[in-house]
Amino acid sequence: MPVFANPTALPPVQVGGYRCRVDAYAADDDGFVFASLLGAVTVVEAVWAYLVVSHGGVELANHVSLSRIPERQSLRDEDAMVKTRYRKSVARLPDSEATHLLVVAETAMLPGVNPDIPAYLISDSPDGDLLRFFAIWDKLLPFPARPEWAEFLWKAGLRRNLISPLPETHGCHTWKIIPDRDTWQTIVTGGVEDGALTVSADEEELWHS
Repeated sequence: MPVFANPTALPPVQVGGYRCRVDAYAADDDGFVFASLLGAVTVVEAVWAYLVVSHGGVELANHVSLSRIPERQSLRDEDAMVKTRYRKSVARLPDSEATHLLVVAETAMLPGVNPDIPAYLISDSPDGDLLRFFAIWDKLLPFPARPEWAEFLWKAGLRRNLISPLPETHGCHTWKIIPDRDTWQTIVTGGVEDGALTVSADEEELWHS
Protein backbone atom coordinates (compact mmCIF):
# COMPACT_ATOMS: atom_id res chain seq x y z
CA MET A 1 0.00 0.00 0.00
CA PRO A 2 1.55 3.34 -1.00
CA VAL A 3 2.31 6.03 1.57
CA PHE A 4 1.33 9.57 0.64
CA ALA A 5 3.49 12.28 2.20
CA ASN A 6 0.96 15.04 1.64
CA PRO A 7 -2.61 13.85 0.91
CA THR A 8 -3.91 17.43 1.02
CA ALA A 9 -1.93 18.22 -2.15
CA LEU A 10 -4.09 15.78 -4.16
CA PRO A 11 -7.08 17.04 -6.17
CA PRO A 12 -10.36 16.96 -4.23
CA VAL A 13 -13.61 15.28 -5.23
CA GLN A 14 -16.92 16.21 -3.68
CA VAL A 15 -20.41 14.70 -3.76
CA GLY A 16 -23.14 16.30 -1.68
CA GLY A 17 -21.60 17.21 1.65
CA TYR A 18 -18.81 14.63 1.33
CA ARG A 19 -15.33 15.64 0.24
CA CYS A 20 -12.20 13.51 -0.16
CA ARG A 21 -9.14 13.48 -2.39
CA VAL A 22 -8.38 11.35 -5.42
CA ASP A 23 -4.91 9.88 -5.78
CA ALA A 24 -5.58 8.03 -9.02
CA TYR A 25 -8.37 6.66 -11.15
CA ALA A 26 -9.00 5.12 -14.56
CA ALA A 27 -12.28 4.88 -16.43
CA ASP A 28 -13.60 4.26 -19.91
CA ASP A 29 -17.05 4.10 -21.52
CA ASP A 30 -17.81 0.94 -19.53
CA GLY A 31 -17.20 2.68 -16.19
CA PHE A 32 -14.50 2.63 -13.55
CA VAL A 33 -11.51 0.32 -13.73
CA PHE A 34 -9.54 1.73 -10.82
CA ALA A 35 -10.04 4.33 -8.12
CA SER A 36 -7.80 5.43 -5.25
CA LEU A 37 -9.45 7.82 -2.77
CA LEU A 38 -8.14 9.40 0.43
CA GLY A 39 -10.06 10.94 3.31
CA ALA A 40 -12.02 9.98 6.40
CA VAL A 41 -13.19 6.38 6.17
CA THR A 42 -16.89 7.23 6.22
CA VAL A 43 -16.34 9.85 3.52
CA VAL A 44 -14.39 7.70 1.04
CA GLU A 45 -16.93 4.89 1.49
CA ALA A 46 -19.79 7.33 0.89
CA VAL A 47 -18.15 8.80 -2.23
CA TRP A 48 -17.55 5.35 -3.68
CA ALA A 49 -21.14 4.28 -2.92
CA TYR A 50 -22.39 7.40 -4.69
CA LEU A 51 -20.32 6.63 -7.77
CA VAL A 52 -21.73 3.10 -7.89
CA VAL A 53 -25.42 4.02 -7.64
CA SER A 54 -25.59 7.58 -8.95
CA HIS A 55 -27.21 8.40 -12.27
CA GLY A 56 -25.00 11.45 -12.56
CA GLY A 57 -21.36 12.11 -11.86
CA VAL A 58 -19.11 14.18 -9.66
CA GLU A 59 -16.56 16.79 -10.59
CA LEU A 60 -12.92 17.01 -9.63
CA ALA A 61 -11.39 20.41 -9.02
CA ASN A 62 -9.80 20.21 -12.48
CA HIS A 63 -13.27 19.62 -14.02
CA VAL A 64 -12.64 15.98 -14.91
CA SER A 65 -15.92 14.13 -14.54
CA LEU A 66 -16.14 10.91 -12.56
CA SER A 67 -19.19 9.11 -13.93
CA ARG A 68 -21.36 6.41 -12.42
CA ILE A 69 -20.47 2.74 -12.93
CA PRO A 70 -22.79 1.21 -15.57
CA GLU A 71 -23.36 -2.42 -16.43
CA ARG A 72 -20.78 -3.99 -18.72
CA GLN A 73 -21.66 -5.61 -22.04
CA SER A 74 -20.55 -9.18 -22.66
CA LEU A 75 -18.71 -9.70 -25.95
CA ARG A 76 -20.14 -13.16 -26.56
CA ASP A 77 -23.81 -12.56 -25.83
CA GLU A 78 -25.09 -9.19 -26.92
CA ASP A 79 -28.25 -9.70 -24.88
CA ALA A 80 -26.38 -10.49 -21.65
CA MET A 81 -25.31 -7.72 -19.31
CA VAL A 82 -22.56 -8.48 -16.81
CA LYS A 83 -22.12 -6.20 -13.81
CA THR A 84 -18.57 -5.11 -13.18
CA ARG A 85 -17.17 -6.68 -10.02
CA TYR A 86 -14.60 -4.91 -7.84
CA ARG A 87 -12.06 -5.73 -5.17
CA LYS A 88 -11.73 -3.18 -2.40
CA SER A 89 -8.97 -2.46 0.11
CA VAL A 90 -9.13 0.03 3.00
CA ALA A 91 -6.05 1.07 4.99
CA ARG A 92 -5.21 3.83 7.47
CA LEU A 93 -2.27 5.96 6.31
CA PRO A 94 0.67 6.12 8.74
CA ASP A 95 0.99 9.35 10.73
CA SER A 96 -2.24 10.65 9.25
CA GLU A 97 -5.98 10.77 9.94
CA ALA A 98 -6.63 9.84 6.31
CA THR A 99 -7.89 6.47 5.07
CA HIS A 100 -6.87 5.06 1.70
CA LEU A 101 -9.66 3.34 -0.25
CA LEU A 102 -8.43 1.36 -3.25
CA VAL A 103 -10.99 -0.16 -5.62
CA VAL A 104 -9.97 -2.24 -8.66
CA ALA A 105 -12.15 -3.96 -11.24
CA GLU A 106 -11.62 -7.72 -11.15
CA THR A 107 -10.86 -7.64 -14.89
CA ALA A 108 -7.76 -5.54 -14.08
CA MET A 109 -6.51 -8.29 -11.75
CA LEU A 110 -5.06 -11.52 -13.10
CA PRO A 111 -7.37 -13.88 -11.15
CA GLY A 112 -10.39 -11.99 -12.50
CA VAL A 113 -9.47 -12.01 -16.21
CA ASN A 114 -12.46 -13.30 -18.18
CA PRO A 115 -12.09 -14.37 -21.86
CA ASP A 116 -15.61 -13.09 -22.59
CA ILE A 117 -14.91 -9.42 -21.80
CA PRO A 118 -12.00 -6.95 -22.11
CA ALA A 119 -9.21 -7.01 -19.54
CA TYR A 120 -7.25 -4.02 -18.27
CA LEU A 121 -3.58 -3.35 -17.63
CA ILE A 122 -2.79 -0.72 -14.99
CA SER A 123 0.78 0.59 -14.79
CA ASP A 124 2.70 3.49 -13.33
CA SER A 125 4.73 3.62 -16.56
CA PRO A 126 3.50 5.24 -19.80
CA ASP A 127 5.14 2.34 -21.64
CA GLY A 128 3.09 -0.30 -19.86
CA ASP A 129 4.35 -3.50 -18.23
CA LEU A 130 5.22 -6.28 -20.69
CA LEU A 131 5.52 -9.00 -18.06
CA ARG A 132 2.08 -8.29 -16.63
CA PHE A 133 0.62 -7.73 -20.09
CA PHE A 134 1.70 -11.17 -21.24
CA ALA A 135 0.27 -12.80 -18.11
CA ILE A 136 -3.08 -11.14 -18.85
CA TRP A 137 -2.94 -11.95 -22.57
CA ASP A 138 -2.06 -15.58 -21.88
CA LYS A 139 -5.12 -15.96 -19.64
CA LEU A 140 -7.41 -13.92 -21.88
CA LEU A 141 -6.78 -15.90 -25.08
CA PRO A 142 -6.64 -19.67 -25.71
CA PHE A 143 -3.52 -19.75 -27.89
CA PRO A 144 -0.14 -21.26 -26.97
CA ALA A 145 2.38 -18.44 -26.61
CA ARG A 146 5.78 -17.63 -25.16
CA PRO A 147 6.68 -14.80 -22.74
CA GLU A 148 9.33 -13.56 -25.17
CA TRP A 149 6.50 -12.71 -27.59
CA ALA A 150 5.21 -10.00 -25.23
CA GLU A 151 6.77 -6.99 -27.00
CA PHE A 152 5.60 -8.19 -30.44
CA LEU A 153 2.06 -8.79 -29.17
CA TRP A 154 1.96 -5.44 -27.36
CA LYS A 155 3.05 -3.43 -30.40
CA ALA A 156 0.79 -5.40 -32.77
CA GLY A 157 -2.17 -5.00 -30.42
CA LEU A 158 -1.66 -1.24 -30.27
CA ARG A 159 -1.47 -1.02 -34.07
CA ARG A 160 -4.67 -3.03 -34.52
CA ASN A 161 -6.56 -1.22 -31.75
CA LEU A 162 -6.84 -4.42 -29.74
CA ILE A 163 -4.96 -2.56 -27.01
CA SER A 164 -5.96 1.02 -26.35
CA PRO A 165 -5.17 3.56 -23.61
CA LEU A 166 -8.17 4.60 -21.56
CA PRO A 167 -9.39 8.12 -22.34
CA GLU A 168 -9.91 9.11 -18.71
CA THR A 169 -7.08 8.57 -16.21
CA HIS A 170 -5.36 10.40 -13.38
CA GLY A 171 -2.22 9.29 -11.57
CA CYS A 172 -1.80 6.05 -13.53
CA HIS A 173 -1.68 4.60 -17.05
CA THR A 174 -4.30 2.06 -18.08
CA TRP A 175 -5.01 0.09 -21.25
CA LYS A 176 -7.97 -1.99 -22.38
CA ILE A 177 -7.12 -5.35 -23.99
CA ILE A 178 -9.78 -6.72 -26.35
CA PRO A 179 -10.04 -10.55 -26.60
CA ASP A 180 -10.78 -10.63 -30.35
CA ARG A 181 -9.62 -14.20 -30.96
CA ASP A 182 -9.72 -14.13 -34.75
CA THR A 183 -7.62 -10.98 -35.04
CA TRP A 184 -5.12 -12.09 -32.40
CA GLN A 185 -4.76 -15.44 -34.15
CA THR A 186 -4.09 -13.63 -37.43
CA ILE A 187 -1.42 -11.52 -35.71
CA VAL A 188 0.36 -14.51 -34.17
CA THR A 189 0.13 -16.63 -37.33
CA GLY A 190 1.62 -13.78 -39.35
CA GLY A 191 4.41 -13.35 -36.81
CA VAL A 192 5.25 -17.05 -36.97
CA GLU A 193 5.22 -17.11 -40.77
CA ASP A 194 7.40 -13.98 -40.99
CA GLY A 195 9.87 -15.36 -38.44
CA ALA A 196 9.18 -12.54 -36.00
CA LEU A 197 8.02 -15.09 -33.44
CA THR A 198 10.26 -18.04 -32.60
CA VAL A 199 8.52 -21.40 -32.28
CA SER A 200 9.47 -25.06 -32.10
CA ALA A 201 8.75 -27.41 -35.01
CA ASP A 202 5.65 -28.74 -33.27
CA GLU A 203 4.40 -25.23 -32.52
CA GLU A 204 5.01 -24.11 -36.09
CA GLU A 205 2.91 -27.00 -37.38
CA LEU A 206 0.16 -26.04 -34.94
CA TRP A 207 0.10 -22.41 -36.07
CA HIS A 208 0.09 -23.40 -39.73
CA SER A 209 -2.72 -25.92 -39.33
